[in-house]
Amino acid sequence: MSVNKVFISYSRKDSAFALTLAQEVRAAGVDIWIDQLDIHVGDLWDVSVENALTNASCVLVILSPFSIASNNVQDEIAFALDSDKRIIPVILEECTIPFRLRRWMHIDFSKDFQEGFRHLMAALDQPAIVQQKVLQFAGKNIAPTEHYLDRMTSSQNAVLAKSAIAALEKQERSDHPKPQLKAEQAIAKAKHTRKLISKTYIIVCSVILVLAAMSWMIVLMNVSKKETVSMTHTSASNLVASFDPQLFPAYIFSTEGKQAVHTTEVTASLITTSAPENILTKNESASTIKNDAPVKSAPGSKTNKSLLSIGQSLKGGVIIYVDSTGEHGIIASEKELGSMNFEAAIKKCLSFKSGGDDDWRLPSKEELNMIYEYRSFFAYISPGMYWSSTEVDKNTAAVQNLYDGRAGGFNKGMSCNVKPVRNF
Repeated sequence: MSVNKVFISYSRKDSAFALTLAQEVRAAGVDIWIDQLDIHVGDLWDVSVENALTNASCVLVILSPFSIASNNVQDEIAFALDSDKRIIPVILEECTIPFRLRRWMHIDFSKDFQEGFRHLMAALDQPAIVQQKVLQFAGKNIAPTEHYLDRMTSSQNAVLAKSAIAALEKQERSDHPKPQLKAEQAIAKAKHTRKLISKTYIIVCSVILVLAAMSWMIVLMNVSKKETVSMTHTSASNLVASFDPQLFPAYIFSTEGKQAVHTTEVTASLITTSAPENILTKNESASTIKNDAPVKSAPGSKTNKSLLSIGQSLKGGVIIYVDSTGEHGIIASEKELGSMNFEAAIKKCLSFKSGGDDDWRLPSKEELNMIYEYRSFFAYISPGMYWSSTEVDKNTAAVQNLYDGRAGGFNKGMSCNVKPVRNF
């Protein structure tokens, strides 16, 4: 039988296979629904799943040791059975098939993806597509009607098989189709040629525009460099011309604020772009001063060797926030604690110890977004959603994908990745 909407039920640990299968089935023209593609930012996970199940006419269940142990998958199977929906079990790995699904014919993907996909397409075929395939088989000289009937009944499409066989027999009784007239062939060939010319013209124009844009950018960059060099030389000349030792205090400081030299020993020729140590002469004395002004560091940089900055490694984690003093903030652990439900995630973070500290916790949704913003500083980020400690309601908590930034709410019973944080 044909289907209108197919809901894909799977375990989160089988996400990679489920997503690949969904994309292939959708590319084949089947209307499918899967949470990874069809739940958008801001949507509630449990509400979206329930609506999709209600509107689906068929439920495709991916069976593996993980899915048969998943409460969510079992709930979706029960909902489909209670609603008299068609179920197609897909075997990903060898496992004990749930009792209520054993009476349904299953499709095996555990050995050959292409073979399994072919059987799945046969089970999801529309009537017009089946008849088209019959004609294709006829063109390949598959004469025995009974052999093709065996193929169709094996895919549980007996009604479609009969109509397809009728189409095949009708074609076998008919005369050879009339050849296309030469004029029609010429017109079709001319249309095809025009399309090729149009596509070629568009591609050539696009390449020319890209090259022109790149050339213009190179010119602008060269002009900008020349202007910068000119401004630097002008500024240096102005400094030399306006330098007057009488206008400065008894001592001036180098660019790092650590060394001092007497103004009477400095000449205009020393005001250059060279390193700070070139300012001191052999007989000059130096003293160390303290810079007390607090500065908030930009990501990946330091304004003072004693201050901390975002992206710096510290006690088993990476700094994702620094306050105005440059001495306090928040670090996120480099270590991933695995995938688990919301309550387990909170307990796992509270019991986590790293860098000699045991005050780790589950991040808020704001702190989770900071980790996403500075994700390039971490050696590894797991694919999928991460838990935050921010609760949407009593059954839902905020989550975020640290790969693409998608955020939303997940049921607390779902499994998500965990990365703890702590204050320092």
